Amino acid sequence: RYGGFTFHRFTKNEDQVDWILSASYRIPKVETGTVFSYYEYPPLASAPVVNIGALLSLTGDNATLGVQLEKTLHMASQDLNAYLQRNYSANARVQLTVADTASDPQTALAKMQELHGQGIERFIGPLTSRELQAVSAYADANQLMVISPSSTSMDLAVEDTIYRLSLNNEKMAKALAKYFVDNGVAFVQPVYRDDNYGTDFVNTFVEHYLADGGMCGEGIAYDANLPEFGFVMDSLTHALIPAMAEYGSKKTVVLLISLDEGISLFHSIPQDSILRQVRWFGGDGLAGNASLVNDAMALQFALDTKLITFSPGNRSHDFLGIFERAWRDVLAETIEETPTTFSYMTYDAAWFLTMASVKEAYNGEEVSRKDTLVDLVNHTQGAFQFYRFNDVGDTQFGYTDFYMFEEYEGDYYWTLFAKYSYQITGENLYYAVPKEDTQVESWELY
Repeated sequence: RYGGFTFHRFTKNEDQVDWILSASYRIPKVETGTVFSYYEYPPLASAPVVNIGALLSLTGDNATLGVQLEKTLHMASQDLNAYLQRNYSANARVQLTVADTASDPQTALAKMQELHGQGIERFIGPLTSRELQAVSAYADANQLMVISPSSTSMDLAVEDTIYRLSLNNEKMAKALAKYFVDNGVAFVQPVYRDDNYGTDFVNTFVEHYLADGGMCGEGIAYDANLPEFGFVMDSLTHALIPAMAEYGSKKTVVLLISLDEGISLFHSIPQDSILRQVRWFGGDGLAGNASLVNDAMALQFALDTKLITFSPGNRSHDFLGIFERAWRDVLAETIEETPTTFSYMTYDAAWFLTMASVKEAYNGEEVSRKDTLVDLVNHTQGAFQFYRFNDVGDTQFGYTDFYMFEEYEGDYYWTLFAKYSYQITGENLYYAVPKEDTQVESWELY
């Protein structure tokens, strides 16, 4: 029903003769709104060389994610170079330049300006919403093409040259509220970073959860730059005592929206604290977080409180499962750790920026750089999923995944057990594995 054809021709580069791509004809999924697409690839005047800047949080409070994404991008650049040299020219390549933003907004802006001064006009990252907000005006004013794989704040959902592959906070907050209502949670106490990531998510979640009939305590915010958790623990204790008396500990939840500093908060909570008597939920800053898994004290707190985390997810259609599992294993072996959702999105971002650049060479000035990227993304299946941007460059469709820890031969792993799906056909909360096969019932979520 869907598929395509590619047409190749011989090319000679010095003494080497090889096949290269000359045209493609594709019948995509009906959801894209396009009956078919046809592209021609005449010989280019020069081999495509694509310069991409990667603004990653290699240090600071988002370093766990940033370090993983750097390894992912090195794999993506190797794959892209092999593809470009096989299909276009032996001299074609991607030039990846990585800069450490230190998880800091002003550093992120300075690094973008520095790389732009070197002629780079395509960027992956920054990763956090507050860093992305710091660079947004400069990027848009200079028509820099930016893809962030992990920013979610709604205040960045504006029409500019920035595109985001993750579902935004509006969609994830709605999914979380639905999950709590379906599972009998009566009272949620938010704790969050006082920046546009934490504040935006909590405000959006509270709006949805109250509308669905839930109850929330007044949010407890902490300074994202200098987190001090004594105040947080005292405030949490005062908020939870009456909530637990009214609703019971099994229907009372702490919602933590943090980055890596959430692990330090777990360290701060004494063994006899009532904060260990309720369930905890964490956002995408903790979902799949390798530092949490490798920290004995934080892991024990997570197990004691039956920690569940949520993040943007990936498709789970059976007919795509074989490819996904095989490719995921290759990525995991390459980066030497379990990939997060954002690793898959980062891999896709590298391909999107590279192939859009190549396509620009064929389009000339007839099609704008923004339109070229959007058209390519909306008609391309990524390694992660199908994407389709809305009018402000945010992903329209996707999933919110829910994870818990599962023990296997003495080690603990993040395990997917539920999904909330946003698709063109509708929205749905469902379980990735049968309930009887999980620890969910023993944790008395129902």
